[in-house]
Amino acid sequence: MAQMTTHHASAAVAAGSKPAKTSRLAGLKNLVSPPTIGTSHLSKLDRTVVTTALVMLPLGVIAILLAWRGASQTPFLFEQIPYLISGGLLGI
Repeated sequence: MAQMTTHHASAAVAAGSKPAKTSRLAGLKNLVSPPTIGTSHLSKLDRTVVTTALVMLPLGVIAILLAWRGASQTPFLFEQIPYLISGGLLGI
C-alpha cells in the first residue's frame, strides 16, 4: 500500500504538477498576507474602512468612559440607565 502512494506521488510530480502547486501556494500567500497601509495593496474601499475604524475606535472608548463617569456619579439605578443607553451602547 505504501508503494502505491509513493508511485502516485512520483507520477504526479513527473506529470508537471509541481509548478502548479507552487503557483497555488504563491497565490495563497498573497491572499493570506495582511494588508498594509500606505501601499497599493489596499483598495480605496479598504482604506476608507481602515480609516473609519481608526477614527471610530477611540470615539467609542471615549463614549464608554464618559458613560461610566456619569453613571458612577450617582448611586441610583434609575439615574444610571440613561448613561448606559446613551454612552455605553453608543460606544459598543
